[in-house]
Amino acid sequence: PPRRWAATRFFVNLRWTLPFLGSLAAVALFDPVLTLPAAFGWTALDLVLAFFFAALVTYAAEHRYPRRYA
Repeated sequence: PPRRWAATRFFVNLRWTLPFLGSLAAVALFDPVLTLPAAFGWTALDLVLAFFFAALVTYAAEHRYPRRYA
């Protein structure tokens, strides 16, 4: 079902979230411009975009293209 595909696509993006947060936190330790709350903000934005694009790609793959070629 489309919801499972969206969840799978979101999980594929989600597995890179912890390394992304870790690298931003490491930069935040040595760079005064990037703070730790900003790193969490970027991580939250990454999660929102991962969910959005998982839903968008699933919609395109499950609804738009099969209707065009059916």
